[in-house]
This record gives sequence, structure tokens and C-alpha cells, in this order.
Amino acid sequence: ASRGMMIVVAAGNSGQDENGHVWIGAPSDAYDIVTVGAIDVYEDCAPFSSYGFVEENRIKPDIASVGWNTYVDYVNDSIDVGSGTSFATPLSTGLIACFWQKFRDKTSTEIREALFAAARPTVPTWDEDITLTAGTPNIHTGRGIVDFEVASNLLSEITEAHAPFGIELYPNPTSDIVTINLNSDKKAQLSIFSSNGRLLDYKKNVSHEAKYNFAKYPAGKYIVSLSIG
Repeated sequence: ASRGMMIVVAAGNSGQDENGHVWIGAPSDAYDIVTVGAIDVYEDCAPFSSYGFVEENRIKPDIASVGWNTYVDYVNDSIDVGSGTSFATPLSTGLIACFWQKFRDKTSTEIREALFAAARPTVPTWDEDITLTAGTPNIHTGRGIVDFEVASNLLSEITEAHAPFGIELYPNPTSDIVTINLNSDKKAQLSIFSSNGRLLDYKKNVSHEAKYNFAKYPAGKYIVSLSIG
């Protein structure tokens, strides 16, 4: 995970023992991974799904997915019902893989944070003492059920907000008129600098496919700077 891989791990099926003790162990307690607990289709936490506090008071699992009374493929092309966090984990892994494919320019950390931010908390019906708070992990299912549509919208907004608007400037070199093509419908500010950094010209509200005449300057190198906002 520290090398940029997305690691998705089953929480385990230890749950709570007859004395009320809970336990969750390696590798599901590792840093910077996604640990998956099990719920059923009604969003109730599976009693066997491991959970608890790990090193530095971190809560595991991180998210939850369907893995309790789940329809699964069995041998001889049969379909049966099975339970386990190992059923919940492949479901989450496949969704995360598709999600990262959509946002392939994002790091594993950015993908993971978007998933956590888009999760909806849920707790078991058999533990009503837990207070649900969006964005705050709870002891049973972490941040809860990931809404991948919400996660997609979150990353789309971030990408759009930080995307470079891009420019095309042609012909370059030139002796007179240059076309400045903005890949944006927003207005920009244009600054022309000499090669030693002296401001020669400044124009506001430059629009898409603006024209600028360099014929008034002697031959040389010039710097074109555009900014939006």
C-alpha cells in the first residue's frame, strides 16, 4: 500500500465471542488499506464480521459490503447461499477497481479518501447503543456502505475545479498575429513579458481564440502568461 497499490482485505470472521470480546487481526489491521466487513442486504451488520480497535486507536473495518446470506456460485454451476467477509471483499474490490479505472489519474490515497467520504454509516440492529455520525467511523462497520455515485461526483468536482484550462498559441514563432486559443469558456487575463521579465502589456477579459499582434515588438523571445480568476 505504501507503494501506491490499492489493497482490499477481508476483516475476518471472528466477530464477538461468548464473553463479549472482539478481535480483528493481521492483515486487516494494516495501515493505508481498505478493510471490508460484512453486512446483509438489509444493511444489518453480520454478527461474525470481525471489528475492533487496532494500533493507534484506529477502527477496523473501514467499510462494509454484502457478505451475509449472500447468493454465490458454487461447484457444478450451482447457486447457494454463503456468508463471510471473504464474500463481501471481492464485491468491494471489483467496484473499487472499476472506480479507479474511471479516475485513473488519481492516486490510491485519493481514491481511498473519496470512498470513505462517500460512505453511509450503518450499525447492527443488535447494538442500538451506537450513534451514527456521517463521516465518523463506528466500531462495527467503519465508515459504512460506500455510495460509489457520490464518490464519483466528489472526485469529478475536484477534478473539474483543479483541471488546467490549457492554451494553444499559434503560430509560434511568429512575426505578427498570434492566436491564443483558451480551452475554457471563462475570461482570462493576458500578460506579455520580455525575456528578462519586464511587463510589456496586460489585457483583461481575454476570450476564446483571442488575437494578439507581436509586430510592435522587436525580434526576440517573449513570455505569454494567462490566468483565470
